[in-house]
Amino acid sequence: CYETGKNKPFGNISSIYAMMTNGMMGFIVWAHHIPTSGVVIETRAYFTAATMIIATTASIKIFSWSTPLDEENSTRTPQLLWPLGIIYLFTIG
Repeated sequence: CYETGKNKPFGNISSIYAMMTNGMMGFIVWAHHIPTSGVVIETRAYFTAATMIIATTASIKIFSWSTPLDEENSTRTPQLLWPLGIIYLFTIG
């Protein structure tokens, strides 16, 4: 917030809900990291849908992180390169 001149982060409530949902869904769908284990087709469909939900909540977090950087009064300082790098690495995985 300091770099963009804001007192309050953008989308703080939606980010909180997105992180809570990510935590709960990650706990439920931990097995989607095992795609080669020979899971039956019905189970694969469930894990695919749950993974899409996790991707949606992750995109909410990415957009709430990057929106304040679009402001006209945000200055591009060297200190801002670290958060930009973290957002970039989080996005490409």
